[in-house]
Amino acid sequence: MIEVRNIVKRFGSLEVLHGVSLDIADGEIVSIVGQSGAGKTTFATLIPRFYEATQGSVEIDGIDVRDYAKSDVRYYMNSVLINEIFTEKERAVILTSWVD
Repeated sequence: MIEVRNIVKRFGSLEVLHGVSLDIADGEIVSIVGQSGAGKTTFATLIPRFYEATQGSVEIDGIDVRDYAKSDVRYYMNSVLINEIFTEKERAVILTSWVD
């Protein structure tokens, strides 16, 4: 289980995440979608510790990710950033197919 609790992330004086919380069950697949600049990538990079949260915590099975070596967390986690694997046309088709 991954538990994200009241995450705040700032880059200098710019706060890009404020009070974000989320529980992800073992084996669950999660997609993070939103407008450009909404903080999706920043949020996703907190779990494998590419960035550290300014406030709040990220825990895996009740243990704060800061207590793990970065290499250990990254070894057991997979993430796919859609911007890296699809062309602009493919992204448009995928994104519009999700809208009801």
